[in-house]
Amino acid sequence: MKKESCIFRVASHPNAGGGHINRSLALAEYLSNYLKIKFAIDNKGRNWIPYIKKFGFDSVTVKNFRKEKVAISILDGYEFSKNELQKWRKISRFLIFICDYKPNAHHHNLALFPSRKIKDGKKNKTLSGLQYALINKSIRNTKKPRIKKRVRNMLVCFGVFDSKNATGLTINILKEIAKKNHDLRTKVLMTSKSMHLNRVKDQIKNIDSNIDLVTDKENIIPLLYKADLSIGSAGNNLLERAAMGVPSITITTAKNQAHLAEYLDHHGSTINLGSINKISVKKLKTTINRLLKNHKLRSMMSRKGKALVDGLGVKRASKEILNLLNREKF
Repeated sequence: MKKESCIFRVASHPNAGGGHINRSLALAEYLSNYLKIKFAIDNKGRNWIPYIKKFGFDSVTVKNFRKEKVAISILDGYEFSKNELQKWRKISRFLIFICDYKPNAHHHNLALFPSRKIKDGKKNKTLSGLQYALINKSIRNTKKPRIKKRVRNMLVCFGVFDSKNATGLTINILKEIAKKNHDLRTKVLMTSKSMHLNRVKDQIKNIDSNIDLVTDKENIIPLLYKADLSIGSAGNNLLERAAMGVPSITITTAKNQAHLAEYLDHHGSTINLGSINKISVKKLKTTINRLLKNHKLRSMMSRKGKALVDGLGVKRASKEILNLLNREKF
């Protein structure tokens, strides 16, 4: 039986980061069992094409996208124009949004909020809350069984671009902490797209401690699994840490990350230190030292993270998406 078509229109311009791409890929992997998947990316996002191809999906820039009729269009991004939204509505039997805010379209069939709870609207179907968190299947199947009493491995990861150089700030503090914790090893994860990569390279060269830079690591799961403590941004990065049960310190690097960081902090799975623009260096250092010494707190954070993000969000969301097609047949 021929599969119906599904287009993922994903924000992928240089300032969009990698969160939209990665959570859409997590959903696409599951839906590909039932639908023919293709990605439409920003005209300035061509560098994502090889990455998407590794997951087995073809992609095309919006400029080169042929306006063909599709069963489902799934849009993930904040800055689609009204004109573009109308075009997707016109060619799609069903229009779906993956949102962090209220969807900016007059009509959609389904809105998915994977990182916050939203009250249901009267006209449109809404799926919201961490039970719909879009987590990569490999992370879903790899959870830390226990938290070691002593922190020996740390992971620092602030996403694809890290435009505010939160990585550099964190390294400066870890340099001082490492002087009193000689068996502490830190992996710093960056990409070749990171705006401050060369600066961080020079920074690490001049540090006499166990801080290693890892660039363009396609599969970060082994590093995340090995980490006894992680420091990073919010967004999908934070959801992955929580799902795997890795205790973490969160520094938000964009306004849209604030709600999730505050929510997971409130429920005990991370310690949110707020925006990189207002970060207290002293508080970051104090928080790291506190977690290094407090095994009970780290264990509690791990348990609560795994309870909050069970990793089944992709399956739940896919079921609702496929139900749109199934109901159409009857």
